[in-house]
Amino acid sequence: MKPTVRAVVAGSVSGLVLRAGAATVAAVALGLVACEPTPLETGPDADLLFLVQRAPPAGVMDALYQGRVDVDQSGCFRLSDDPARHTVVWPFGYGLARDDVSLVILDERGREAARVGHLLRLGGGEVVDLAALDLLRSDMLAAALDRCPGRFWVAASVLPSEPRP
Repeated sequence: MKPTVRAVVAGSVSGLVLRAGAATVAAVALGLVACEPTPLETGPDADLLFLVQRAPPAGVMDALYQGRVDVDQSGCFRLSDDPARHTVVWPFGYGLARDDVSLVILDERGREAARVGHLLRLGGGEVVDLAALDLLRSDMLAAALDRCPGRFWVAASVLPSEPRP
């Protein structure tokens, strides 16, 4: 992981000269270092079962879930604040990574969309019979039905509910 430092340590702003000593530069740099998340293996035989739609959908549901997503003992990503504990089927192109803090949900462009355990909003809707829809590869569908029994939330959009730093 290559850290990225985002800091201005010397320069001038409207005639004001900013100067920083070595100790200040180090303190600022250490506080503002961001590590890139590392992609994780999430297939049907992996510890984490991150279900992703296999193709862009022709249409989407427009209900809204607001709360947290966590990972259960079977590696399924579940709606935490939901009594039914729906398993999430993420939008096409989404991925999963880990950084030094938590599991990171990546959007179709590889950017952070949300974090596991943090507040988020999921547009989409409930599916009682996942097998009736053609959303997942057959190996992922079999793993989902075996490891993640119950209802499913098919996500159409993912937005964080907490402001990003």
